[in-house]
Amino acid sequence: MRRFRFRLDPLLRLRSQLERVARRELARATAALHEVDQQLLATAHGRQEFAETAALGGATGELARALEAGMLRNEMRLLTRQRKAAKELETVRIDYLQKAREKGALEKLRESRHEEWQSEVQRVEQEELDELARLMREGVK
Repeated sequence: MRRFRFRLDPLLRLRSQLERVARRELARATAALHEVDQQLLATAHGRQEFAETAALGGATGELARALEAGMLRNEMRLLTRQRKAAKELETVRIDYLQKAREKGALEKLRESRHEEWQSEVQRVEQEELDELARLMREGVK
């Protein structure tokens, strides 16, 4: 009997490739958000240190207050970047899930067709064995 051939294999390969690209894009977006989060933590920590130094007063306190204000502005910019990165991550995540669903549906269909093919092969083999057994019985008589 012929070997199994799934007619939609080229489409399945394409869907697999698109899913891999979407997965890489998801990893990139996740890393971008993580980087912004880390920058925010560092900025918040630095701003807190400058606030503590500013509380001491004097010339150093004035400089620390100015640096604290700069860190606050930077923190606001980072918060904006964080919101954009989170929104991008959600968009990419939805796209990845859609691609994964499409690939999964084709894989399930392929598996189902393969099982049907295997059943047909087994049925044909059993018919051949039955025919052989019948011929042998007739030959014995």
